[in-house]
Amino acid sequence: MEQQMNEKITFLNKYTLSSEKKVEFITDESTILNAQDEEIFPAS
Repeated sequence: MEQQMNEKITFLNKYTLSSEKKVEFITDESTILNAQDEEIFPAS
């Protein structure tokens, strides 16, 4: 379980560091509501 959380944090950090626009896309409420968890976090 802890391993999965670390992978998710690493994944989000990659997007946070790469581009502010990507961060807005990832954290956009409609994107989160419309996306499948498997698409965002394949390991979950």
